[in-house]
Amino acid sequence: MTGRAAQRKGAKAERDVAAYLNQHGFPHARRRANRGQHNDIGDIAELGPGLVIEVKDRVKASPAAWLAQLATEMAAAGADQGAVIYKRAGTTNVADWHALLPVGVYVRLLREAGYGDPIEAI
Repeated sequence: MTGRAAQRKGAKAERDVAAYLNQHGFPHARRRANRGQHNDIGDIAELGPGLVIEVKDRVKASPAAWLAQLATEMAAAGADQGAVIYKRAGTTNVADWHALLPVGVYVRLLREAGYGDPIEAI
C-alpha cells in the first residue's frame, strides 16, 4: 500500500472512531488534524482533558510500538489516560475493534470506576 493510500485508510479509521464516540456519549469527539510526529497528541480530539486516543488500521499488529507511541503522545498532551484503538480484521463495526492500554491506565480506570480496596488498605 502506498503512503497516500495508507494515510487515507488511517484517516477513515480515525473518522469512524470519532463517529462511534459521538454516538456513545462523546458528542464533541473529532479527528485531530495531523500535527507531525514530534507534536502528536493523539488522533481523536475533544474527549476531555487528560485523555489520548491513538487509532490504528493495520494488517499486522504492533502492540509494543503502538504503546510506546501512546506513551509519547500522552506525555506531549500531559494526559494520564490513553488507549490505542485498532481495527479488528474482518469488521468495520468500531464496537468490535480492540482497545489496548497500559496496565497502569487500566488500573486507574478501574479505581475511578469504584473497583478495588481503599489505597490505605493496600
